[in-house]
Amino acid sequence: MTKYILARLAGIIPTTLLLLLTVVVLVRLLPGSAIDALEAQAAVAGTSGITGEARAALEQRLGLDDPLPLQYVEYTWNAAQLDFGQSVLRGEPVTNMIERTLPVTLVLGIMALVWATVAGMTIGLISAVIRGSVMDYVLRSISILGLSVPNFALATLVIVMSTIWWKWSPPVTYTSFDASALWTYFSQFFAPALVLGLALSAVVMRLTRTQLLEVLGHDYVRTARAKGLPERTAVLRHALPNALIPVVSTLGLEVATLISGAVLIEAIFGLPGMGRLLLTAISERDYPVIQGIAVVSGMFVIFANLFVDISYGWLNPRVRVGA
Repeated sequence: MTKYILARLAGIIPTTLLLLLTVVVLVRLLPGSAIDALEAQAAVAGTSGITGEARAALEQRLGLDDPLPLQYVEYTWNAAQLDFGQSVLRGEPVTNMIERTLPVTLVLGIMALVWATVAGMTIGLISAVIRGSVMDYVLRSISILGLSVPNFALATLVIVMSTIWWKWSPPVTYTSFDASALWTYFSQFFAPALVLGLALSAVVMRLTRTQLLEVLGHDYVRTARAKGLPERTAVLRHALPNALIPVVSTLGLEVATLISGAVLIEAIFGLPGMGRLLLTAISERDYPVIQGIAVVSGMFVIFANLFVDISYGWLNPRVRVGA
């Protein structure tokens, strides 16, 4: 197992370098620049635009006048030291901006992932055990609905319907973390996490059901039943662990979906997270902020898949042998 883990850890290095290269190149290919945004702000304010000397100095400070390979090397070196540069419009270090907003996105993402995993696996298990029944068809129909409704539409519906029906609406202002008021802090994430994790719960439910139905037909499960083991023991102890291996792999891939979905969810529910910061940076063409958020988000996806690979090796020893 140690050799397997070390092999997966070694694979992070080239993946991270490729991530940084992709981010640097794609950001440079975006139309316009932060300097253009500053000139647009000056035009709206009725002040004089950026002079040629000031523009050249700003490009030099941002490293935009260097060749692209040199920009990549410099950015990689700085990113390794958690230095993502400074916001062009605010002059604040990007690292500080991410540190301030990342906890909000983490809480939202973890809550969405936990409830989606627990609910999806539980409902998928029940649906597989009672397959062919009316309740099975109802549960599968609900899962299809969960996959069909976009997050932003569901979020808007939750806000509008809860206000009309229950006279409740999400908090208008964000409440910072306070150890003496944990309920107040976490309660503001319930509705956003519910919306964000709905599609994932449907994916987990359908995959759990499909895999469990396949495993329940294997010989070792039939043998366990023939020996007189209770149905609950045969399902939970012998069938479910093997059925969950593909589900665990899927969860790692869905982390990227949660991160991208958090962008709109944070904006709709007014959460000052990293996704909302990304929207603001895109509208302002604040490229250092966009780069920093893209790299941090990509690293979360990389480490999430590392965790999945390790979990996969623990659940399936044959993977470790082939590593």
